[in-house]
Formats: sequence, structure tokens, C-alpha cells
Amino acid sequence: MKRATIVLLVLMLCITMPLLAQEKAAEKATETADKKEMTEQAEMAPPPALDDDFCKWLVGEWEGWSEGPEGKHSEWEKIEMGLNGQVLLREAVSKMDDGEYAGMGGMTINPESGEFMGYWMDNYRGMYQGKGKREGDKLTMEWEGYQGTYTNVLEKVDENTYTTTWSFTDAGGNTKEGKSEMTRKGATTMKE
Repeated sequence: MKRATIVLLVLMLCITMPLLAQEKAAEKATETADKKEMTEQAEMAPPPALDDDFCKWLVGEWEGWSEGPEGKHSEWEKIEMGLNGQVLLREAVSKMDDGEYAGMGGMTINPESGEFMGYWMDNYRGMYQGKGKREGDKLTMEWEGYQGTYTNVLEKVDENTYTTTWSFTDAGGNTKEGKSEMTRKGATTMKE
């Protein structure tokens, strides 16, 4: 009887050991799959919201003027954060004697290179892709589209003022240049 009990215990161990090993392997496979899924989800998640002080400063409503070959114009611009803080959304209107220029677009920072990038479209059916860089309080962007290349240098003057200088080279190689100054709407500024 003792022998039968010992044989039975040995048989139970022989059957149980592989089952326990299979269970441990299944747990490990599940754990590995869970880690892989978490990694894939993290890779698919958007980067953290823009945390650039210059981008945050640009948010607001702006009014001002621009001057170029066609004369002096009144300007309006609204800039806000969109897409959960990932993109600066811009809308602009320039009032001229003979009409109105309107445009809108989005701009963000490439999370890998740190380069500014964006898209712009306007009521002249212009569509532009832009890239640029920030150096201190100055953002230089170059916008390219089928109508030509537009270079814009935006510089922060103070908390409520910025200036721009720009040049536009059309598809025929003709270049125009101009400048503008914008003030945050509702801001009180003192100029001496």
C-alpha cells in the first residue's frame, strides 16, 4: 500500500509539474503582451502639449498695421491653442483700400527636431507649408507655396507688442518687402 501511495504521489508530481510550468509560461506571455500593448499605446499617444513660452505668449487677439508696396493697411489677428494644446491656430485679416486679405493656419514645434512647422492658406487660394526656428524673442519662418516664397521674421518687443519684417518672392522672381507692428487687443501700453 505504501508503494502504491508513493507511486501515486510520483505520478501526481509528474502530471502537476508540467501544468505548473505551462501556467507560469502563460502568465509570463500575458505579462509580456501587456507590456507590449502599453508600449504601443505610449508610442501612439500625442506628445505633451506645447510648453514653449514664446507660443504661449503669442496666444491672444492682436491689432495693428502693415506697410508694403501697396501702402499701409490695418491688421487683425487671433491666435489660440488648439488640438489639446498641440498647435497654435492663427487667423488673420488685412484691410486694404481695394479689398481684404484673409488667411488661416496652424503652427507647432516638431517634437523630434525642435523646428517650428506649419501650414497657411488664404483667400487668394494660396496654400503654404512653413518651417523655421526661434532664436530668443525672434521667430523666423519660411513659407513655400505654388505662388512663391514668403519669409517672415516676427520679433517680440514687449509683453503686448510684436513687429514683423517680411519679403515675398513670387513664382516669377519678383520680390516685395514690408513690415508691421501688432499690439495685443485690450492691452494698455505706454510709449515714450
